[in-house]
Amino acid sequence: MVAGESWPQWSVALPAALLGLVSCGVSLVLFVKAMRHLGASRAGAYFSVAPFCGAMLAVLLLNEPVTWPLLGAAGLMALGV
Repeated sequence: MVAGESWPQWSVALPAALLGLVSCGVSLVLFVKAMRHLGASRAGAYFSVAPFCGAMLAVLLLNEPVTWPLLGAAGLMALGV
């Protein structure tokens, strides 16, 4: 921890942690259901494109700028898929 940096307030950290816990749990439940209905390989292929969807939503809905690092990360994600 850097000098002068403080830990986040519980009023911010606790809801954020709960949101992450619920989001991750829902994601895993949906993934397991998808594997049952679609098969493991097809469900894995759909699950692996989730980062692209998140980045597109950030650019379109949150007005995040399209930068060279973002494009480089998209290329690496595409290579991974």
